[in-house]
Amino acid sequence: MTNDRAADSSSRPPHIRPRTPDPGPRTIASRLARLHGGLISATWRVRLADGTTAVLKEGDGVPPDLYAVEASSLDALRVPGAPAVPAVLGHGADWLLLQDFGSQPSWDELPRPAGDPWWESYGRAMAHLHGCTYGRCGWWHDTYWGTMRMDNRWCADGAAFYAEQRFRWFLRRPNIRTRLPERERRLVDALAERIGRIVPPQSACLNHGDLWAGNRAITPDGRPGMIDPFVHAGWASCDLHNCLQYGGFPERFFAAYRESRWLPPDWRDHSRPFFVLHHLGLIDQGFGDAETWAEFRAVLATYVGG
Repeated sequence: MTNDRAADSSSRPPHIRPRTPDPGPRTIASRLARLHGGLISATWRVRLADGTTAVLKEGDGVPPDLYAVEASSLDALRVPGAPAVPAVLGHGADWLLLQDFGSQPSWDELPRPAGDPWWESYGRAMAHLHGCTYGRCGWWHDTYWGTMRMDNRWCADGAAFYAEQRFRWFLRRPNIRTRLPERERRLVDALAERIGRIVPPQSACLNHGDLWAGNRAITPDGRPGMIDPFVHAGWASCDLHNCLQYGGFPERFFAAYRESRWLPPDWRDHSRPFFVLHHLGLIDQGFGDAETWAEFRAVLATYVGG
């Protein structure tokens, strides 16, 4: 079992890197290929002037600090023994240049067979990341989930953090008030009210925040990795819901996690309520398809009726 390592949420905040000069002709020699994935950024593999490759993310009309916050988040996740994250090579208001991890499988393809021991190393690495614990939920500054700037004010009560700064935060969003029928809004509010009774108390830990299969990665030397974070200190039950919701993490991953860091036998029941946050994020940003709505209503029915 890993030992949790307390982090001090009152210490100096993570460094936000200053912007670097625009990646012009002297830095980027050519664009090699448009990469798959990503709802916010156009992503390219580029060749740099020194002959190496990198990954360039570009956003049109994105918040001006989006990529500065992502660079800071990647730095925060750079924990020895945790899943690898790409090095930050530079960023500006509408671009981010990252280390190239090489070709990645699509989200619905496993990078290694389900029975491969590689998944055990991934599960242990994720447990190690969650071993970085904090006395409260939140972060030193707000971070982005997509282009949504999330409320990361520190909160010592984890249940209150998720109720007010996650579930009910969405209910105050104009897009949710417009797109979500009143009945579903009441059910989300009821789930917020009950979340502390559904999910047992737990330490706030370092969360990637959006580790679904599309943000899973493998490094050139074969180590488990991750990209596109939404960093904050929160519950492991919430962070693991991303690994559960859309598949792409076989049972060997979760078994190794549980061997390294304790989870109760019914831990899946504590993670599934947070599926609703992912649904709300998709609906808010205009990506809520029929499958999203059906699962959203099914999860609400499981935990709060209706």
